[in-house]
Amino acid sequence: MPAQEDYQKRVLKVQNAELKHFSVIAYTPYATADSLYALFNQEAPAAMNGRMSVDALAGRLNSAMNEQLKRGKEQVG
Repeated sequence: MPAQEDYQKRVLKVQNAELKHFSVIAYTPYATADSLYALFNQEAPAAMNGRMSVDALAGRLNSAMNEQLKRGKEQVG
């Protein structure tokens, strides 16, 4: 974040203050955060190294995560 102008410094101060209230909550009972992170970590390096476009990465992540959620739903019943 830029912090050269006074308004930018104020914005940065507010955002830093909000960090103490930030938390990640589970948003689905069908997949753990770790399983979704693992899918990201499998797919993202190709995009980070320029071997895949961001658009292609988004599509692959969407498909992989949807498949993970589908398996979770099948296990739950």
